[in-house]
Amino acid sequence: MRLVLADDHEIVRAGLRKLIEDVPDMTVVGEASTGRQAIELVRIQNPDVVIMDVSMPDLNGLEATRQIRRDFSGTRVIILTMHHKSQYIRDLLKAGISGYVLKQDIVSDLMAAIMASKKDEVYLSPKISGLLVADYVSDTPRDSSNTTNVLASREREILQQSHHVIKGIFAKFEHMP
Repeated sequence: MRLVLADDHEIVRAGLRKLIEDVPDMTVVGEASTGRQAIELVRIQNPDVVIMDVSMPDLNGLEATRQIRRDFSGTRVIILTMHHKSQYIRDLLKAGISGYVLKQDIVSDLMAAIMASKKDEVYLSPKISGLLVADYVSDTPRDSSNTTNVLASREREILQQSHHVIKGIFAKFEHMP
């Protein structure tokens, strides 16, 4: 199984690589620190699975996942994140993820998610499953801010890029006398 690791923290990618490469028949074929790099690696390497963080610079994990699933339908995406908001999970499920694993549960859940994706199944960390069930039963999502569906994909991408440009401008002003 060929995997790409996409997380903006090098230490996380190094730990994932070690964890994965100790498993027979699994190989990390590339690492990305941004969503755009992840998409490019998928285009070049044609991996079976991308393990993707949600919060990344340049293009976030949600948008990168949407583009990967749209353009490379044979590549599965497993989200590895610390976020456990209902809206993130619902949006990522709609985008076509094969798994959602919390970073705090990486040791117990990541391999199960990879194996499930190999069988074309969706794996959710137990905490995530519990959250979604509670939301479904209550019929009112805990995180009802549904702003991600208001904008088109390209609009969200431009907004995200603008955010990074504005942050850069403010950072320059902070260092002025």
